[in-house]
Amino acid sequence: MYMAKGSNGLDSQVIVRASSGSWKIKMGLSDLFSIATSLFSEVFSAYIVIARLGWASILPVVIAVVYVILKARMDVYAMRLRNVTNSALPPKFQQGYINICQHMKTIKLYAWESVFLHEIGLGKVKYVTPPLVWLAQFTMKALNSSLSEIAASLAIISQLRPDSSFSYVEMTIILSSMSSLVTFTRSLGSISKKLNYIGETETVFKQIVSAQQADYIVRKTATKDTAVKMNDSEFSWGKDKFSIRSLALEIKQGEFVAIVGKVGCGKSSIVSALCGEMPLERGEACIFGSIGYVSQKPWIMNATFRDNVLLGNEYDEKRYNQTIEACALTEDLKLMPAGDMSEIGHAGINLSGGQKTRLALARAIYMDANVYIFDDLLSAVDAHVERHLVERVLVGNGLLANKTRILVTHAEHVVPLCDKVITIDHGDILVTQQEKMSYSGMAVHDLMPSADLAEACAKHAVPSTSNAKSGEFTITPELEVPAFSRQTLWKFIALSGYANVATAIAFQFLFSYGFYYVEGLRMELVKGAGTGLMASALKRYLIVNAVVTIMKCQIGSISALISSHMWFDRVEIKMTNSIVEALLFAPLPVFERMSKGTLEKLMHEDVMLASHHLPSHLCSRVYEMFNAINSLILTIRTSPIVLLSLIPLMCVMLLVNKRREKVQGIVVKVARGSGARLRENILQEVLAGKEVMRTHDRVDHYIDELAEASAKAAMLENHSMRIAMIKARVEEIVVDVLYICILIYCKLASLNDPSSFGPGNVDMMMRFSGSTLNKLSSISFSDIGITQCLPSLSRFFVYAEQLGREAPHVSKDTQPSADWPAQGAIEFKDYSMSYRSELGPVLNQLSFKINGKEKVGIVGRTGAGKSSLTYALLRLVEPAAGNVFIDGVDTSTIGLHALRSNISVVPQDPVLFEGTIRDNLDPKHEYTDAQVWEAIEKAKVGHLLTTPAGTFDSTAKPNGHSIVRNPSGNWIAGVGLDRWVSANGTNFSVGERQLLSLCRALLWQRAILIMDEATANIDSATDQVMQAVIREEFNDKTVLTIAHRLNTVMNCDRILVLDAGKVQEFDSPSELLSRDGHFSRLVESMKFNEKTKE
Repeated sequence: MYMAKGSNGLDSQVIVRASSGSWKIKMGLSDLFSIATSLFSEVFSAYIVIARLGWASILPVVIAVVYVILKARMDVYAMRLRNVTNSALPPKFQQGYINICQHMKTIKLYAWESVFLHEIGLGKVKYVTPPLVWLAQFTMKALNSSLSEIAASLAIISQLRPDSSFSYVEMTIILSSMSSLVTFTRSLGSISKKLNYIGETETVFKQIVSAQQADYIVRKTATKDTAVKMNDSEFSWGKDKFSIRSLALEIKQGEFVAIVGKVGCGKSSIVSALCGEMPLERGEACIFGSIGYVSQKPWIMNATFRDNVLLGNEYDEKRYNQTIEACALTEDLKLMPAGDMSEIGHAGINLSGGQKTRLALARAIYMDANVYIFDDLLSAVDAHVERHLVERVLVGNGLLANKTRILVTHAEHVVPLCDKVITIDHGDILVTQQEKMSYSGMAVHDLMPSADLAEACAKHAVPSTSNAKSGEFTITPELEVPAFSRQTLWKFIALSGYANVATAIAFQFLFSYGFYYVEGLRMELVKGAGTGLMASALKRYLIVNAVVTIMKCQIGSISALISSHMWFDRVEIKMTNSIVEALLFAPLPVFERMSKGTLEKLMHEDVMLASHHLPSHLCSRVYEMFNAINSLILTIRTSPIVLLSLIPLMCVMLLVNKRREKVQGIVVKVARGSGARLRENILQEVLAGKEVMRTHDRVDHYIDELAEASAKAAMLENHSMRIAMIKARVEEIVVDVLYICILIYCKLASLNDPSSFGPGNVDMMMRFSGSTLNKLSSISFSDIGITQCLPSLSRFFVYAEQLGREAPHVSKDTQPSADWPAQGAIEFKDYSMSYRSELGPVLNQLSFKINGKEKVGIVGRTGAGKSSLTYALLRLVEPAAGNVFIDGVDTSTIGLHALRSNISVVPQDPVLFEGTIRDNLDPKHEYTDAQVWEAIEKAKVGHLLTTPAGTFDSTAKPNGHSIVRNPSGNWIAGVGLDRWVSANGTNFSVGERQLLSLCRALLWQRAILIMDEATANIDSATDQVMQAVIREEFNDKTVLTIAHRLNTVMNCDRILVLDAGKVQEFDSPSELLSRDGHFSRLVESMKFNEKTKE
């Protein structure tokens, strides 16, 4: 799990490999043992064949070996062709499934549902393997089953002479030899399949293990003097990528160090270097003692609040309570349904940005580390909480006052409190030693009146550490997968298309019954032949047998190809579109409460099993049923008495199947009640928080937890498989016993009446009775595959049908005019909103009006409901009461697409998707390249479109798509609009992502712009540039600015002050400052009142 930072795009691949590749590992390992254990039987079979047929038996061996070589070459060619097909795809949103699971809020904010639905569906179509390759692959698979009979027939034919004559006993020996040859060559032919599984197993292991790496910084035992020491160190993300050069740094134990610099200068990279995530190219780098780390984007697990803090450590009540109080989380816990045992959703979805940051801080503090590293810790909290964290954690008598603290920050008023300042400018480092100073001549405890601090943080309250049942957040338990029913299968057939299914079954029928007549013809060739004519008759029979087998092989390949094209591929596209559409158009609160690991498994493994494996097994079962009926008819023609042997077999099959269904139901119930389904969730959590886990040295704990969950899931899967295998083995034993009885009957009949029951009759009776019994047994084995696929099919329909849908995206009856909204006037009337019906409202009876083209700042404490206004305006959550009007139009009456596509948002957590800059700014390609360049120039982000290998030139004409794959399969970063964006935008800092989000808004030029903490992760100089751009470019637009930095909103026309979801004040800044109200106290706490009066 030691994956380097910058490789986040591999996370989704690892999840897919762990889900869809688990069966490959299982089959590969089982086949590895199978090859070893079957070696003895294969050598013994070879000895029997050579002893009876001589060295002519080498012929089938040679044929089998040639087949293995051809099959291996075909697999290599098919893999190369798939890679070429993948490379031909446009470099746009390659991780579609993962984007849906992780960034649904962003997709809905920008009304990009249709974009992702189209891209994923288009990707499925373009990934379809070419028909000729399919035909070749199916041919090789069919040869695997028919090659044995062809080889055996040729070997025996080579031993026959025209004048040969032999008795019944010699005939029996020949048939027995042929059986041995068939067994032997089938064993050789199956080696290719087994080696293929083993090769895929090796590939899966290599893909997962290849993502591992060791820490690049040396960790040593803590000392009393030095905490961090770097001597002429150079760190780099790779060739032609960002580097930190000639870093000479020494930090003493107990020092407080600030890291400052402009957006994108490399602050987070030096943090990665300190944490051992950035490759060390040369020099020496050491850190003494353990590390506590809070990342810029806090990592939160889908677990209880307490588990997030403990991170697998033992619970110490005193230390835990001190940590909670120091991080100002006491009041937050009181509001949670089960205190600190409340469940936190995936990525902290039910927490505000400030709460997530403080929870991550609490986790780091509880680790009791030697060195603490905070990446932009204070950007997501308001002035009250910032003061509390500085005093109770960082300086003075804070919990970490005697620890080594390294703080990346844009908060300039905190810098004077530090011992050292590290200034970074695009990889160049300047270290400044300074004497601790107070901010604006004040001690830190004067930043806020103590009475306000006590009121804001409730420092003497006791946290709620209830041991009651967790306040559940995820809704996975509510979406129970019912037991399989025939109705589910009929729904699957309807989804597939009755015509497609009927075509596939018709080909199986024609294929089976066509060869029914051929089998009858072959039977007539030797039936009733005398001793003298037996050699020539047998030779004709074997030749026809070989020819028919070859025809059977090729026609079977064509039939499989048609079934795949008419059924498998089409139903996969339909199922993919259905589940993606269900997820994209599900209400956001419902989606956010769903298990993301289960969703990713659903979209990868379940869809593949239900769309390809299940139809394949169904076709096999239908074909085996037709074959069994044909064989039964042929057997009855030869000897009707064999029909009596089927009666006990059918009775056993019915009894065993009934018992299996009962036990299988018990296993399914146990699986639902266990933690088996947590395997995917834990894997996703481990991958998402790998940097934090590595830094805190907690990887082994969660790997053990993942192994335990995987073992539990594997145990349940094995129980289910074992039940099906026992059923099949019991039926196989019964078949073998009945076949022995038939052989004894044939022996006795031929001895008693050799004239009417000759060798031809014996051969046909043995062959067709054995074939009939084997076909019936094969039906049971096909049931095993069907049984494995049915839960996936049931789960698909549950999620596709029971998630519900949000309001219509297009409402033709109430479609607003084309120029709506022209003014951008917003009015809330008695508006209330709650994220969940059982919880209290986050917005309560809001009533206010914003004039068109007005600039409004929105402020308030963490959790006051500021970001919830965005949810309300874009109807991400439907109102509990009241209405929202935009230019006089009630937003609840129009389609969601019309609403969301007319509002621009620069979100608090900006997201970039894997692809080019062009694709991220304009995925629908509604604007020309010239318009995109104009927006880039206005946003002043041209420097972000350069790479070390190229420079930005705004006057140059766009050079189209210059993105190509290098030999290792990775996209090469281009320049300009072709600058490549890694998955989740990891090759851009959070501040840079916010600037690119602003560039989107400049390109779209919509009447309303919402800035949700858009300047939280950028320095003050860049903030001023952004504010100037907004004032100039959005002068005729309505702008809502949600901010913790009060200087960001001081130039607004009016300021809306929220507290506990209610409007406390709403007026101009000058008017609010003249009062003794909420806003005035906020400004006083940050000492902006003096700046304003000046």
